[in-house]
Amino acid sequence: MTPDLRTLATLIDQHFPRLRQDNTYQTAGEFTWRVQALGVPEWAPVGKTQGESQWLPPGFIPYTVTLTDPQGIARSVTITGWSQDALWHLPSKTQVKVLSNSAAKSDPDPAIWSAANIACYVIPSEGYRWHNPPVPLEHQPALPSPNPVPGTGTPAPTPTPHTPAPGILAKDLAYQLLLRLNAYYASTEGLQRPGGMVLANGEVDLEAVAQWFYQAVIEGRTFDQIVAQIQLSDEYRRKHGLI
Repeated sequence: MTPDLRTLATLIDQHFPRLRQDNTYQTAGEFTWRVQALGVPEWAPVGKTQGESQWLPPGFIPYTVTLTDPQGIARSVTITGWSQDALWHLPSKTQVKVLSNSAAKSDPDPAIWSAANIACYVIPSEGYRWHNPPVPLEHQPALPSPNPVPGTGTPAPTPTPHTPAPGILAKDLAYQLLLRLNAYYASTEGLQRPGGMVLANGEVDLEAVAQWFYQAVIEGRTFDQIVAQIQLSDEYRRKHGLI
């Protein structure tokens, strides 16, 4: 896990050396963000709350989630920014330190100004905070400029803006995808809802149906891409013991 992350971090450092060298909250944060973007969907930003050390990615909009505190009480928490130097590794439910000595040049004391160092080590679980969840894909803005392509060392081409157009999926294919998602909602690997895309009160979860139908038919997202988003939701993480 961490050797792979180090490979990604080294690639980012080769193409964006100023980020680690300038070493402010913003540049360290952008470095970590670019590393995370190369590792999607396995890696996610660490969400931060008001008053914690953090940075604000361009385009990020704070959002509120319900999390469970150590006493088992559900609490509403507003995520106001991201960690500038750590990431969540979702498959192993661990946090990994990407940079050490991060944001040193944001300190008012010039005596401690220096570059950040590529770290890439697993943070002991006792250092995790219950109010620092993974930031889901729907709350991750687009990078300000393209990342390099892993394995080639060349910058990625500037993506063509996506223009939504109906009819990407034929009617029968859209229906089959919704059937698969409904089965995933009901499965033990998924959201474990006995009725599939049905709420606890027995009503159809129209919000879920509309969201996934739009993403599949209008935006052209695949089943696996949608499942990756579901796995970042609070509901999925609660039912699988991730929070």
